[in-house]
Amino acid sequence: MIVLRIPAPLFNTSALLLAGLISFNSHAADTIHEFFDTFTADWVRSNPNQAISSGFFTGDEQNQMERQVTPQTRQQSLERIALARQGLAGL
Repeated sequence: MIVLRIPAPLFNTSALLLAGLISFNSHAADTIHEFFDTFTADWVRSNPNQAISSGFFTGDEQNQMERQVTPQTRQQSLERIALARQGLAGL
């Protein structure tokens, strides 16, 4: 049997580092989750047809979307491209 002896100061430092990484990853996961929740809602909000077909929203917001139609214009396309670029920059 192999027994590793880790000096106490090294063990404590490693434990603190591991705890910090776990905490960081948990925070990063929350942050990325919030980012995608917000971005996805904005993306669907910019395309009422998608909101209607997916039933993405609930309540009043979904009802408002169901009274709209996504314009099929160059301006709408440029706005979606700009939103996509903002999303990529946010990553």
